[in-house]
Amino acid sequence: MIAGLLGRLLRGVRAGEEKLLWKHPDIRNVPDTLTLSSSAFQDGGVMPVLCAARRIGGEDQSPPLIWSSVPPNTVELVVVMEDPDAPLPVPSVHLLAAGISPQGSAMAPGTLSDPLSPEICFGKWWTGKAIYRGPMPPPLHGPHRYVFQLFALGQALGMQPGFDKQTLLRAMTGKILARGLLTGTFERK
Repeated sequence: MIAGLLGRLLRGVRAGEEKLLWKHPDIRNVPDTLTLSSSAFQDGGVMPVLCAARRIGGEDQSPPLIWSSVPPNTVELVVVMEDPDAPLPVPSVHLLAAGISPQGSAMAPGTLSDPLSPEICFGKWWTGKAIYRGPMPPPLHGPHRYVFQLFALGQALGMQPGFDKQTLLRAMTGKILARGLLTGTFERK
């Protein structure tokens, strides 16, 4: 009841998409030529409940991701998921994943939820966790967008587990060849 009241009171408070990693001045001019999609939801569509956080009845299962148009000289892919609608000063980070091989073109459901996923280096988000965390918007706050951002890099980053968003940004700057975007939505009534 209190969470719903807070959600309703904070309904107009949003971090804003201009604060997404995608919109950072060092990244926003990179060509957005990667295609990113999911078989679990359409771009702009509602994410399935199993992708939501366990605390609200989901399974924290990362959705399947499919990508194409990766430049041939790509050596590493990075996936970031942020919620620009969080009632915070900055978007809520739900996933930081680096070291992904550009050889494939898809990621199975749950791959980004498994801390033992081979060759994926996970960064930490605001709670200190280092894997995918599903949507968990405040109740009655309205629909939230969960923005998956895919980056193709021309140089390996060599990230160490537990890196944060700012460390990732510094490491990627000047190395990004292309990028792609996929947005899912989720709402708690």
